[in-house]
Amino acid sequence: MKDVQDNTTRTRPHRRVERILDRLGLSYSSEYTEFAPYSLDLFLSEWWAAIEVDGPTHSRAKDARRDEDLLRRYGVKVLHLPTDMSVEHVEITVLAFIKHSAKDARERRQMWRAQ
Repeated sequence: MKDVQDNTTRTRPHRRVERILDRLGLSYSSEYTEFAPYSLDLFLSEWWAAIEVDGPTHSRAKDARRDEDLLRRYGVKVLHLPTDMSVEHVEITVLAFIKHSAKDARERRQMWRAQ
């Protein structure tokens, strides 16, 4: 199940990752605004995690600060995928990230709701 923004607002790399997630049968939202002031490329609520597709506007330093804040304030873990990553590598990386995120997803979600 996906909640996708109008395709005109999604870049080709974003749509590519969405197709990979669809093929893997993973649920995600590409329009989730509850983590103010941040907007996330793709939110995987089952695993309380996000995927960011890193194009030329991303900055490692700014992203690291934002990721730390998202984890501290909301309990959301973030995976960054470069736009030039192969389909196979994206699949392997996403599945490993989900496996890792699943271990404490419930606790991170509850931590956020308790605030």
